[in-house]
Amino acid sequence: MNESRVYSVRDLLISMFARISLIRRVFIVMVVLTTGIALFLPKVYTVTGNVIILATEIHQGEGPSLAKGSITQYLPVTLKDIETEATILRSVPLIQKALGALHSEGSLNIEYSWMDKWVKQPFKNYVVGPVRSLFGQAASNEDETAALTKVVLDSLEIVPVPGSNVIGIHYETDDINQGQLIVNRLMDEYLAMRDRLITGPTQRLFSQKKDLYKERFEQLSNEKIELFDQHEIHTPKEELSLVLQTINKETNEYNQLADRLLELKKWQQYLEQNIAEMNSANSSDFTILSGLEVGVGNYEDQIPGYKEIQLQLERIRTLQAEYDEAVLSFNQDSLPVVQAKEKIALSKKRLVGLLEGSNRDQLQKMQVLQSVSDQKEKRLADLRQRASLLTEVAVQETGIDTELAVVNEAYYKYSQQYEEKHLDELLHRDTLKNVKVLSYAPVPLEPSSPKKKIVLLVGMISSALFAISIGFICDIFDKRMYDPVRVNSTFGLPVIAIIDDRSPDKEKIPFSAHPARFFKWLLQ
Repeated sequence: MNESRVYSVRDLLISMFARISLIRRVFIVMVVLTTGIALFLPKVYTVTGNVIILATEIHQGEGPSLAKGSITQYLPVTLKDIETEATILRSVPLIQKALGALHSEGSLNIEYSWMDKWVKQPFKNYVVGPVRSLFGQAASNEDETAALTKVVLDSLEIVPVPGSNVIGIHYETDDINQGQLIVNRLMDEYLAMRDRLITGPTQRLFSQKKDLYKERFEQLSNEKIELFDQHEIHTPKEELSLVLQTINKETNEYNQLADRLLELKKWQQYLEQNIAEMNSANSSDFTILSGLEVGVGNYEDQIPGYKEIQLQLERIRTLQAEYDEAVLSFNQDSLPVVQAKEKIALSKKRLVGLLEGSNRDQLQKMQVLQSVSDQKEKRLADLRQRASLLTEVAVQETGIDTELAVVNEAYYKYSQQYEEKHLDELLHRDTLKNVKVLSYAPVPLEPSSPKKKIVLLVGMISSALFAISIGFICDIFDKRMYDPVRVNSTFGLPVIAIIDDRSPDKEKIPFSAHPARFFKWLLQ
């Protein structure tokens, strides 16, 4: 065939009918492939949420006139307003914040391919991660959020609906639940950001101040509790009052005990001195102890064996009187005088024994009282130390209570101002908030792709065009001549005769799934 030949419609039709068998087979194969693709393509759903932009309401008037009613005007929505809101919805920080919240909650994760799972992720975890940690760059959740944002942005479309004041948020995914989460959370974050923009700086200042004083109040309360727990104190002021009363009482008892010990010590010293004098004196000499006669009633309840000593003293006085009468009546060597002297000596000896026994008992009693006195002294020292600690804690408690009162007053003050501003905002929020969610993302009734009818129709048309093109291309590259006219036009030689082909038809190649045989069957 001549390459510079210009094909006419007749030539195209001749080529098409000459290759009709090839065209038919190619068409059938392409239709089968298109049908298989339409049947096995994954279903993709489009999850859609809508945000509506309303007219802005403006009240004319101030103060009480607003409560009574005022003239209300509306600013219509413009294309600029719609595009501005759509730009805010498309902002990457807003999308990252919504996706980061879902990722931190565990509701959204990246589904990695086998290449990412077995090659990229291990390389990142075991090579890139340790290298970054050597340079002080700790792994964070920002990389995951950035990857999620990149994946979502490829399937997310935010466009205004033509001819309306509605902005549509379309997200294509094969997981309906995940798509609903992404679209709904994006709209919620968008409305929250709008609320923060509407909220005035004064209200935010009051809120920050209120939270600051609340935090300081809790901190002071915890310090007070820790202070009491550290020293095992519950009510320091009341306990301090009780401790001071106990100290006063114990001090009085200790002073009385000290006075009693001092008196007993003097009496014990007096007894020892007189016992020594009585032991060293002559048995016939006897003098009544002045301490036993004068003022002895003050020690009557304290001296052990006091009654026995008094009886012995009375007996000695009686014997002394008998001795004096015997001396006046008889000589010194006479029997009555000697017997009287012996009786006095025996009584004196017995009195010394009573005094020594009383002295020993007195010493034991003094030891007991001294032990009690030492215990009271130690207890007073502990009580004074406890009182000092309670005083210090009470002073700290007073300081904390004073600061708590100031902080509490400031907290309630800012809370009241915050509530007033918040109430005022609630009264006017509906007029300021002109953006609302028209509809959250519903469950799609059917997948958005693939559309099987369209795919089949396009596939059949494409298969027909492809099959015709294949037949025409095969005819172009076929150098054999089937038309006698082309011999004259090509070589300039006349055609003398036409001889029919008497050779038997070749056996047709049957259909086979083997690639080489299939190609031969297709081209026969």
